[in-house]
Amino acid sequence: MNDETVERIGRNEALFRFANEERDRLVDEAGLEELLLVCECGHPWCHEMICVTPEDYQRVRAHSDQFFVIPGHEIPDVEFVEASGRGAKGQFLVVAKRPGLSSEVARETDPRG
Repeated sequence: MNDETVERIGRNEALFRFANEERDRLVDEAGLEELLLVCECGHPWCHEMICVTPEDYQRVRAHSDQFFVIPGHEIPDVEFVEASGRGAKGQFLVVAKRPGLSSEVARETDPRG
């Protein structure tokens, strides 16, 4: 996979992560038990939703190189499955970026710094 493709995937994931950060803030303010997220995969056509607990969300967000994705949306060239879970909308995966450009883009675009 060329660097341009890896960077495009990373930027797409970063966009959804940013949107999910805003959702998390609203859920926290409202005291809800589940957070409805946009799948954070690198596929530009995906707009599927994932449901996670606020605790799962915070655990994953503690690592700038981890993202929530729908099973089958992982991209093995740039990431590997770190964990899986289940929410109200079904199963989800937590993927971690492989060392190199993909993990660099994830760190650079992390809204939490």
